[in-house]
Amino acid sequence: DGTYHCGCDPEYELQADGHSCELKSSCDFKCQNNGKCFDGKCVCTSNFEGEYCEKDKNECDQSIFEHGCSYGCINTYGSYECICPDGYRRLADKRTCVVSLKRSFYYCLNYLIM
Repeated sequence: DGTYHCGCDPEYELQADGHSCELKSSCDFKCQNNGKCFDGKCVCTSNFEGEYCEKDKNECDQSIFEHGCSYGCINTYGSYECICPDGYRRLADKRTCVVSLKRSFYYCLNYLIM
């Protein structure tokens, strides 16, 4: 019959003229992991990345100044956990490692005090 209809990619919307597309001002697609839509794009929380905030960010790849763990860390989904070496324990801040008592011995850096 000679007629046609235009369509747009999901992040665009068809304009009143019936054949031009413009970026949507709000997201019809779903930002994941508490990401927020802003100007047609997902803005992710600090623990996620990717176009739709779908990728877990590995906080342990960042510098100690970023994650704050005094010894090391383990990445978890959407977060991370600081770890301490044997003979040390974490303080209430869950980031700082201090010497712990173990079988009536004090373990100190490079020394064993009895």
